[in-house]
Amino acid sequence: MGKRLLFILIFFLLIVAYSQAQEDNLFISGHIRDENNSPLLGATIRIVGSSTGAVTDVNGYYRIEFNMPDTYTLEVSSIGYVKQTITVQISKVRQKTLDFKLKSSTTELKEVEVNSESGKPVLESGGLVVEAIELTKISSEASDVATILNRTAGINIRQSGGVGSTTRLNINGLQGKAIAYFRDGIPLDYMGNAFDLSILTANSLERVDIYKGVLPIELGADALGGAVNFVSRKERESNIDLSYEIASFSTHRATINAFGINNKGLYVNFLGIFNYSDNDYPVNVQVTDSETRNLVDVTTNKFHDTFRSLFGELQLGIRNKSWADDFKISIGLNNQRKDLQHGPLMLQAFGEAKLFDEGQFGMMNYEKKLYGGKTKIRVFGAYGRNTNTLVDTTVNVYNWFGEIERVWQTQGGETSRGNRKSLREFIDTDWSGILTVKHRISNKYFLTFNNAYTFQKRLGEDPIGLRTTSGEDPLTTPQSIVKNIMGLEWKSVLADSKLTYTVGIKHFLFNNSGTDYGTIVVPTSDIITNSGSSFGANASLKYPHHRP
Repeated sequence: MGKRLLFILIFFLLIVAYSQAQEDNLFISGHIRDENNSPLLGATIRIVGSSTGAVTDVNGYYRIEFNMPDTYTLEVSSIGYVKQTITVQISKVRQKTLDFKLKSSTTELKEVEVNSESGKPVLESGGLVVEAIELTKISSEASDVATILNRTAGINIRQSGGVGSTTRLNINGLQGKAIAYFRDGIPLDYMGNAFDLSILTANSLERVDIYKGVLPIELGADALGGAVNFVSRKERESNIDLSYEIASFSTHRATINAFGINNKGLYVNFLGIFNYSDNDYPVNVQVTDSETRNLVDVTTNKFHDTFRSLFGELQLGIRNKSWADDFKISIGLNNQRKDLQHGPLMLQAFGEAKLFDEGQFGMMNYEKKLYGGKTKIRVFGAYGRNTNTLVDTTVNVYNWFGEIERVWQTQGGETSRGNRKSLREFIDTDWSGILTVKHRISNKYFLTFNNAYTFQKRLGEDPIGLRTTSGEDPLTTPQSIVKNIMGLEWKSVLADSKLTYTVGIKHFLFNNSGTDYGTIVVPTSDIITNSGSSFGANASLKYPHHRP
């Protein structure tokens, strides 16, 4: 009964939103060109006496919306050209085309002051607790994203070692599965470990949004502690950005951002990131004295902690077409290799154990504005395949100086003394699809619908690992999880845009299956299933809307 009521409510609200979208759909569009009829990129058109305006794309195309029928004065300008001013009468017409041609200016440019609302204030307008960290301003820093985020109040990042080590993000005391990770508003599950905080460089992103607590409906996640959203760079013109950094302990970082676009809106974008480090920095450990057989404190360098990662992604897309504002597809890969030097407590040095991680992914993203920009639709789909392999087969026992002390006679490897050696391999596949519909009913009321579907499956094997009492490899039992999160959110902006309140409802659905096994005794590999569904709600209130 509860599900029926939810779907009826959603259907009713979408009908209301559609009917509202048919009314007062006021806008004009056109092209801004120079004297030679060439399109002007980055030219601005604005309503005099207000902050409403638009900026042209590579084709010189603009689109500007109006709140109500009236007479408006428009100002058109571009650096190096004579400014134009025109008065237009806006009535209840579906669309009006208005083109401009600007003349070159011989006036010398003395000083330009740009006042623009950055990503941070825009994000805060939703009434949620969110911190936007701009990376474009510090893109020249030789820092990874984890180091930069650690400077933010309320956020603590712990790393177990050097480059490539385990990174744990803590937001207001919560961590682990309580924190969700996104890229451009999309969950990162399909990309495996490709977007780890410790290997992302500052110049590979535009900004990072940190949500502390309640998440917006459009993110479509079930995390209660907060979220991290990596926002990709949004290029407007062709360019290439290369960086290469060298640091201590044979650390090397390289990043390439290449973007090209033509006058038809077709574009290609490539992002590549390379990381390498020996991580042979000094550590304080305890070793056994050869004479007294007591443990003594010594300082020595790590010898088996090399990390290497390679990430590449190629995007092809098209912008500003009648059927799509932006449509893109991408393919990418991720490859990592990490030597394991020790366990969590650094009680014993490892000399041969290794982790390998490699993945491939592809995605499609479609965005379109309808009804004069009042309704925005986003459709996303992705597939990812990630393989994680642990190699731990040696019988050698190493000391902290990189020397073989003895041969271990048990069945265990370095990471699992006393159990079994391991050639464990996990193959994870991920299918995800997201639909987001955002509708502006008026300048005061906004409605957002989101549905996020995820299917994840894991297959594994370990030829020399643990077995059930009947001799089976428990890792070969398929494990899967299906999640569907549906959300509806209402936002109101009142009191001259000073008061913002948001209410939302979510429906969570999951179904998983797998096997339960321990570390030593594995009785069976029988499949265990579990499923459930529940509703959740959130609300936020903010006043004033803008900080003084």
